[in-house]
Amino acid sequence: MEKNGKGVLVLQAGICVIMTCILAYAALSIYTSGMEARQAGDALAWIYTPEAVAAWVPWVLPLFLISLAVSVYAWVKGIRDEEAEKPVVDTENTRNLVSGNKEMNDAIRQERRKQQLITAGGWAVFAGLLIPVLLYFTRESNFPADDLEGMFAAMAANCIPWMIGAAAALAVSFGMKEASMKKEIELSSQAAQRKTPGAFPEGRTVNARTASIVRITVLVLAIVFVILGIFTGGAHDVLVKAVNICTECVGLG
Repeated sequence: MEKNGKGVLVLQAGICVIMTCILAYAALSIYTSGMEARQAGDALAWIYTPEAVAAWVPWVLPLFLISLAVSVYAWVKGIRDEEAEKPVVDTENTRNLVSGNKEMNDAIRQERRKQQLITAGGWAVFAGLLIPVLLYFTRESNFPADDLEGMFAAMAANCIPWMIGAAAALAVSFGMKEASMKKEIELSSQAAQRKTPGAFPEGRTVNARTASIVRITVLVLAIVFVILGIFTGGAHDVLVKAVNICTECVGLG
């Protein structure tokens, strides 16, 4: 992607963030003003009135038009985020594919144990930080029926910091595990380069003829057992069971 194209994408992202912040602040401001009107004596006053919403249109509409213009420009110029079209790399699957069929040396075993400890520790910290949140929800006194605004404000003040901390702990543990898995992949690749490509671990030798004999033997046994099953009525029993399962699933059996 060209430098100018990347700048267009950054500009579009920045406009979207600013619009999101303005809309959130506008919604909160309109709600606060509406509640003040209700508390002043008009219990049936509307909160989100057309006039209150229209007052924020001059703040949002220019940014929306600019964002639309930037989107049209990017579409005409063929600018797009090439990184978004790339498949997501699953480090854990890559690790399993690289080191799953290889003998692990001490360094790889150490990294694997490290990953297990990081995972267990991350989830333990996550659960521990959520305990105050669970305790808060178990106290009936925290949920008064006559002050909903105060209830939600207290809930946010007492719960959100713990929830953010729990999510942060889990994110840190995932990052540490990711780094450890990448290191294990590197160690496994280095170990594989020191051995003959495609060779079996020491003490195991299998030639192509033996492998072909095993495959043919398994295939012949499978065919024999299928034929025996047909002659002994096994195929009919399987068909009857399949029909019963299908009809019971749709409520006909």
